[in-house]
This record gives sequence, C-alpha cells and structure tokens, in this order.
Amino acid sequence: MPSGTSRTETDTHVTPLPTLGRTALLSGAFSLLPVFAVVLYLARTSPAWPVVLAVEAVVAVVFVVVYIRFRLVYSRVTRTHFVKRRMLLPQVSVQRTSIDRLLLHRVYRTGSTEALTQLLGVDSLGRRVLGMNALFWSEDDIQRVVEALDVQTTVDTLPMSAAEYHRRFPVARGWYLRWPVLIGAAAAALGVLVVVVLSLESVVDAS
Repeated sequence: MPSGTSRTETDTHVTPLPTLGRTALLSGAFSLLPVFAVVLYLARTSPAWPVVLAVEAVVAVVFVVVYIRFRLVYSRVTRTHFVKRRMLLPQVSVQRTSIDRLLLHRVYRTGSTEALTQLLGVDSLGRRVLGMNALFWSEDDIQRVVEALDVQTTVDTLPMSAAEYHRRFPVARGWYLRWPVLIGAAAAALGVLVVVVLSLESVVDAS
C-alpha cells in the first residue's frame, strides 16, 4: 500500500506527499537561518535587537504552524461524501451523489517536461466540486480516490501544458491560481521585502 494511504472497510483516506512538507520546511530553514543570523548579528549592539529577535521568532512560529497544518491535510472518501481538509482554507465536504463525473489529465509542470496527473470532479452543470493534483498527492493515492468514488471517469493520457489545460477546463483553476490571489501574494511578498530592507537600514544606522 502506498505511503500516506490507509484503508478501512468503509472509507479511503489519503494524505499529501510527506516529502513535500519536509522539503518546504528544510528549504525555508536553510534560506532564512543565514539571513536571521546576519540581521541579529548586525543588531546585537542596537536598541532594535529585541524587535529583530521578536520578528524572527514570529516568522519561525509561522513556518512551524504551516508545517503542522500541512500534516493535518487529508482527502477521504466515505460511503456518502468526499471530504478534504485543506491547509489554508476550511474543510470541504461533497456529497458523492453530487459528483457527476471525474476527469483525469496529464499536465506539464511549469518549465518542466514532467507531466503530472490532474483530477477534476464536476457536477451535472459542469461546476468544480473537487480537485487533486500529483504535485501535492501521489499518483497512486489519486487513483485510489478515483476508484473509491466509482463514478463516470474520463481519462486523457496525452500531456498538455497548464495554460492549455486551464483554457479547456477553466473550473480546474484552483483558488491559489486566480489573479486576485496571485496579485495579493505578490503584494504581500513585496511588503515583507520592504520591511526587511527598512529594518536592515535602521539596524545599520543605529550601529
């Protein structure tokens, strides 16, 4: 049985790829620790060092909380519902009777020749009711969910680009790929960068 998957007589329960969370946590740690060390070193003789230390502690706590949230994510198929506990958004629960059909496609990762499985579930009106992708879930676990849902499934093994996929199936675009969210994320990242630069300037000036 694939890692991250457990099964009982009444349901199928799958969890995200465990390496994804560990890799993100380690990448963040290795990226931020040198910056934290340099900023704290520069601030050691400045009155601002408690503020710098507090900011770094808050960032570290946020990383840990996000990782814990990641570990709590799952998708589950019961006899009556498809349930997904998400990392940032509230849990969703979809009645299996409302799932009209499933669509399985192979979509290239951005800037890569690797194609990953995308699962899209729609209702009788063509509206999105569930989605899973192999960047976050294993291919085996996605297949287990498909088998457990046991509804009409269309499989297209010919890979396509993400742009073509979202053009053909606009409802497949997740909330995190919509322009307001992308613009908000970019603005937040820019704001964090400005705060870091201003903090560094204030520390250097006070030294």
